[in-house]
Amino acid sequence: MVDYLRYASFGLIGSAILYVGLFIIRLDGSPQYAMLTNVIPACVNIFLDWYFVFPLQMGIKGAALATSISEGIGVIMVVIYFARLRKTVNLYLPKFSSKAIRLTMRNVGYMVKVGFPTFVGETAQTCMMIVGNFMFMNRLHEDGVAAFSVACYLFPLVFMFGNAIAQSQLPIISYNHGLGDTARVRKTFRFSMSLAICCGLVITLAVAMLSPTILQLFLGNQQGPLVIGMHGLPIFSMSFVLFTLNVVLIGYLQSLEKARMATFFMLLRGYIFILPCFLLLPALVGNDGLWLAVPVSEALALVVISMYYLRKK
Repeated sequence: MVDYLRYASFGLIGSAILYVGLFIIRLDGSPQYAMLTNVIPACVNIFLDWYFVFPLQMGIKGAALATSISEGIGVIMVVIYFARLRKTVNLYLPKFSSKAIRLTMRNVGYMVKVGFPTFVGETAQTCMMIVGNFMFMNRLHEDGVAAFSVACYLFPLVFMFGNAIAQSQLPIISYNHGLGDTARVRKTFRFSMSLAICCGLVITLAVAMLSPTILQLFLGNQQGPLVIGMHGLPIFSMSFVLFTLNVVLIGYLQSLEKARMATFFMLLRGYIFILPCFLLLPALVGNDGLWLAVPVSEALALVVISMYYLRKK
């Protein structure tokens, strides 16, 4: 672990530049280039993982080094875009006058305010994993934690789908909201919701039907965790479609600059509901309550968010 963190830390700055650069490139009207900037480093990472870990026998150090190198390639692609391929975005040297510093701090504060719900959503995954591991260990011990770990591996992947839809709708809705083009806003929102439902349902059904195969990929032939996971993972998978819908609905509020409500709803689904669900449901329905905690918390959040939308029409 120490070796991994040491070599992976080289790519932290690159990761931040890559993440911000991709967002700006999309806003500049080049989604295809942004996709390439994602895909090419990912393919390089896969190849280097294999090459460093197996032929070169570098172990975990090689995997970390592969990640850092691939992120460096992504940064190079971002720099090339801003140097040669940009459309409307221009780079300027920073100014250090009192007015420039004041306006920069104001803009940074505004960005933090609007982006804070996404930060809460990212950290909520950690809350779910920590509380879930504690409750599974308390009731089902090591086998239960091993089975739940598979769900924890899958959840960030599902988050990527929901977050991708939410982040993709944000610039379109925000721009047209500023123009007062409510028809385009509604059209984009409806398309995003339809896509979220379709993706969520496909992922939920895929995990429910393929849970034995998925569990064996992570757990091998460990019979105890396999038995627990085969029963519980299909139950847990019900949260995926609900989660995807919640993230897109909350992202819509971010697009309209309703940062407070977006933050509140993200706290609601990620912290406020999840804790009592993990504590109360196992006591009410037994061990199935451990797997139901996340789906129920997402369902409760969806009900509250839907009521808010209906009230605001």
